[in-house]
Amino acid sequence: MLHLLFDDRQSFLAEVFTQRGALSRIILTREGQEVIADHVEAWQVRGVPVHRDIPHGEGHQVYVDRVSPRTAQFLEAMQLWASWQAFHVMEMPEVYAAYWPRLMRLPFTPPERLAFLWLLRETAPEELSQWDRPLEEAQRVAVQAPDAAATPLHKALKKKSPFVKGTT
Repeated sequence: MLHLLFDDRQSFLAEVFTQRGALSRIILTREGQEVIADHVEAWQVRGVPVHRDIPHGEGHQVYVDRVSPRTAQFLEAMQLWASWQAFHVMEMPEVYAAYWPRLMRLPFTPPERLAFLWLLRETAPEELSQWDRPLEEAQRVAVQAPDAAATPLHKALKKKSPFVKGTT
């Protein structure tokens, strides 16, 4: 399963592939290299840190446990780690993951890309093909007129989006 990792500024950091919850592979972006490469390296050696609360008397005590990336608990541990970092992990089921490479080729700003992913995920799987034409048009604009593509691309998508009222 593909999981996308975004930071608190909505910048894309990594593609995380899991199999039955265990880490299969991770691909860091340039920004991901700068922001989380040291963490990912530490995961490989010591495991993903997980904070545990233990009731102790009238209060509680917190300790750090480590979860190996090779175990089925890795995905949950990574999601907890991400939330402590104010990062976001988006699960991309296979039917939606096919659109991810297409979105990466478009000149979206980080917030636009994440917003588009949320919109895509809200689309019923049987309706996903309706995104094909607007995405192809956006790709054409991005390739043929890079200056025009530098403007917010969501405007071009809204013109032909089957999901925005009054655009089809």
